[in-house]
Amino acid sequence: MTENEGADKERAKELREIAPKEPSEVPIAETQKLFKSSSVSVREDASSVLATIATFDREEARGFIGDFVSMLDDESAEVRYHGAYSLSAVGEEYPQDVRNATDDLKPLLADSDDRVRAHAAVALGTMAAEYPEDVRDVVEDLRPFLNSPDDNVRGHAALVFANLAAEYPEDVRDVVSDLEPLLTKRDIWSKRRASLALAHVAEEYPEDVRVATVSLESLLEDEDQETKENAKTALRRLIEDSNSSTKGGSNLDQSNQLSSQNISREDLESIDPYNFEQLVADVWEAKGYDTTVRSKSGDKGIDVEAEKTGYKEVIQVKRYNINNKLGSEDVRFYATLYQQEPEANSVVVVTSGEFTKEGRELAEDLKIETLNGNELVNEIQEHSVELNSVLDQEKSNDNGSLDPKSSSHSISQSLAHPFGDIPNPNQDVEISNLFGRECPVCSSQNSIWKTTSINTGTRLKCSDCNTTWRRIKNSKKWTVDSEERIQIWTAHDGPLHFQSGTPEEWMKGEHVNKKDHPKVTTDEGCFIATAAFGTPHAKEINELREFRDNILLSNTLGEMFVDAYYRFSPPIAEWISESERRKKTTRRLVIDPSLWFVRKIQ
Repeated sequence: MTENEGADKERAKELREIAPKEPSEVPIAETQKLFKSSSVSVREDASSVLATIATFDREEARGFIGDFVSMLDDESAEVRYHGAYSLSAVGEEYPQDVRNATDDLKPLLADSDDRVRAHAAVALGTMAAEYPEDVRDVVEDLRPFLNSPDDNVRGHAALVFANLAAEYPEDVRDVVSDLEPLLTKRDIWSKRRASLALAHVAEEYPEDVRVATVSLESLLEDEDQETKENAKTALRRLIEDSNSSTKGGSNLDQSNQLSSQNISREDLESIDPYNFEQLVADVWEAKGYDTTVRSKSGDKGIDVEAEKTGYKEVIQVKRYNINNKLGSEDVRFYATLYQQEPEANSVVVVTSGEFTKEGRELAEDLKIETLNGNELVNEIQEHSVELNSVLDQEKSNDNGSLDPKSSSHSISQSLAHPFGDIPNPNQDVEISNLFGRECPVCSSQNSIWKTTSINTGTRLKCSDCNTTWRRIKNSKKWTVDSEERIQIWTAHDGPLHFQSGTPEEWMKGEHVNKKDHPKVTTDEGCFIATAAFGTPHAKEINELREFRDNILLSNTLGEMFVDAYYRFSPPIAEWISESERRKKTTRRLVIDPSLWFVRKIQ
């Protein structure tokens, strides 16, 4: 190393330390000169300094776009990362200045470094807002970034598709299946941009967006107004398309020519979800089973029951497209069906789509049978399952009554016409589902309906006493729409806690206070323990469940602890389940000490 090279290294390090603290004090010309060094470490430090300037002063950074572009070809991944990051930062405010770097950024979508790939996607996302035509050729390269665990990367990838869909909706038709999962993400930008992209695609290709109907409905209560409006726009377009399809004749007429011998996996995706369950039941009937398709109100995750000579199978059915794969987390959840149905000899998961490799492997470990779309088609053909009954039911769904009580499945689940025959596409849409539990006011069984309306949001209503509840914002609590009485219904889909009374009764503590607890549903286990063991069947979980039912729920403090646990533990359990190291740590530091304590007490 020469004396000058050593001095350059020291100076570059010094500037790197100064830049975050005093960015205005950085000598730009000197830094640019250092960046041209043949030393990798000097270029890394110098590029970091320029990236810091781009963070704090984007207008100043406009003057050295050329340096950022040259970083993209550097042998050092860190330098390439600084270049992509800097272009994404400047591009947020000055996309016109970064536009010429588009072709230089595209190859970085396949870079070996995760950070470089991510920020190349972010940079292209910022430019797509102004120049969507420039990124049309990298649609397939950008799709994987919609699944990024980084909110910023995922949000910018969604931004690309939102802007592309506004001008070129045909380019985004095939990306709907990748955009739909973003509608359920917590970060606002992913939801907002994905819903906007789907709204744009729905304008021209509503049939491609129909698979996202349920996810779009869930956004009608979203706190973000823009997201909510995007969902409304998309849903209204689907309504309009449903009306025109109804007037012009059912598109199922053509599919009536299907037979068991010419049906394909893609044909399965066009069948209404409930009728798809019936088709699966027909397959099992053809194999000699007696089957029952459970109603949506009380299926508890079991869609079809099949029995033959004392052998019982419970079947979970998912009508998904090929890109919506069932993974290990889905399989782990379905394993709980053994608890819900202790008489079951086998749990089967059937999808018109596919399973991930990890999902298949875990299913084998947990003794869950799996059947994907192609395997189901083979079963249909092998047993010559008659399809006419399913197709006839599709037609009756198109033309039949829309009284929610006359239908055994949710209107929102009808694929062919998800909103039914609505005369005016501009009117409000009301979608009802039988919720199926006892009304806490009149004690009627299976009388609670969950109703979603574009204008009023979601309500719970008893069909017998007509009591109506609205959700309390940011909670699992529902309150009655009445000024005379104050009613709070907590966790309507879990253990009941119902409180009711006039304002005066509440002040005196004389209001009704009904409770039941998880002990009435003893199949429900410990979320954190289940996540830690990877299965709900571990004997340790049974010990913890017995302690909950026999000890904790026998006193007020224990009840309070259980209530709090069931409110706060699911997201913690989800986090634990994502890592084998977290599972082991949880078992060692949480579960084992808890079991020691439980065994001492008992």
